Amino acid sequence: MKTWPKNTVVIFSISLLVFIGALIGPQNGFAEPPKKSDKTQTVTGATDTGQQLREEAEAGDLARVQALLAAKVNVNSRGKDGVTALMLAALEGHIKVVEALLADKADVNAKMKSGHTSLIFASTEGHIEVVKALIESKSDINARTVEGVTALFMASQNEHIDVMQALINAKADINAKRKDGVAPLIFAAQENHIPVVKALLDAKADVNIKNNQGGTALMLASADGNLEVVNALLAANANPNVIRNDAATALILAAQEQHAKVLEVLLEAKADVNAKLKNGVTALMFASQNGYVEIVQILLAAKADVNATDVDKQTALISASGHGQIEIVEKLLAAKADVNAKRKDGATALMLAAEQGHVATIQTLLAAKADVNAKATDGGTALFYVINKGLLGVVEDFLNAGADVNLKITQSFIKRFSIVNGEMKIVDSHKITGWTPLMAASSKGDASIVQALLKAKADICKSL
Repeated sequence: MKTWPKNTVVIFSISLLVFIGALIGPQNGFAEPPKKSDKTQTVTGATDTGQQLREEAEAGDLARVQALLAAKVNVNSRGKDGVTALMLAALEGHIKVVEALLADKADVNAKMKSGHTSLIFASTEGHIEVVKALIESKSDINARTVEGVTALFMASQNEHIDVMQALINAKADINAKRKDGVAPLIFAAQENHIPVVKALLDAKADVNIKNNQGGTALMLASADGNLEVVNALLAANANPNVIRNDAATALILAAQEQHAKVLEVLLEAKADVNAKLKNGVTALMFASQNGYVEIVQILLAAKADVNATDVDKQTALISASGHGQIEIVEKLLAAKADVNAKRKDGATALMLAAEQGHVATIQTLLAAKADVNAKATDGGTALFYVINKGLLGVVEDFLNAGADVNLKITQSFIKRFSIVNGEMKIVDSHKITGWTPLMAASSKGDASIVQALLKAKADICKSL
């Protein structure tokens, strides 16, 4: 067997290592070693930097930290992001290292580029002994990150009650907000952190404090169905009628999310049952449209205005009828909803139910004496809609209820479409004035409806 000279093997091995090192270097995902800076002499006489101090502080190696400090390593040396040894020791909860660094005059209020301080780090992780030591060393209790976060906010966010109490006792600003306006109480209420909410309320946090959207802790708790939090906030005199920037209230939010128990509690606290959003929609309207039967029952029992209108003059009954919410339609009618109320465009509940072909709703409205001849602003009636749907039985119900079989309206017809920029556009249309129910049925080729109309004395001459 052929053998290689020893020196050749050594040279080959070194070359291979160099090649592999180049192949798997920093550009392939391996981190470069920390760069040397702020050089001092360690106790062994070797060159070192503040980086070593930060690493030993983070690891909690008290003996090494003490040795480096004795060798006059800069206790406040910083990494690229501004981190110090004290911050890292505080983050990891190494109380003995923290005490050693503080004794060596570590800057207790040094900040990272992000604005984080040693106290914020310790509070975030719930290191109560470190927090106490930093407070005693005159740490800025209300220091903020660039996002506006304080030590108290982070302690409350992470449910560190003991840390919260220590910070509160040290006069931390309990209502300090993040940049988005969220205060500790608002965050805790939304997250359903009940012990945190109670601790903040016991410390007299502003129960009606608002975020940048005008939302309060009560609103967010109500929207999320956090019943125990809602009760705690109301017991602390939270105002149930605060209005958010979009005019939403806690009651509207609870109704939208179908939180029935929360809704009942808010009503007991005198929440305005008829509060409106900017578009005029009430909790009852929203619940009626979406078929929230239990919510509708609660609101009606609380004397919600059944005939309140939104900016388009639409009522809960009109909306419910258009969506075929038959059970809710029945409840609204029983609560004296105006069956013939009209929107701005003249549409009634019966018209919308007819347009959508909701037969059961149509029959319920007819039984409640809906006006079959009510006209929209274009002159149309519900009869035209049921003819268009081909609902013979409903047409006959309309005729039996006295629908005007010879009513005339202006009907628009589309002759040609065109695709423009990917969208269908009407390029030619015309209108016919004097369009009658018989003409509508004839144009659809619906012989049985034509016969029903003729039987009801439709004037064929008026349809020519």
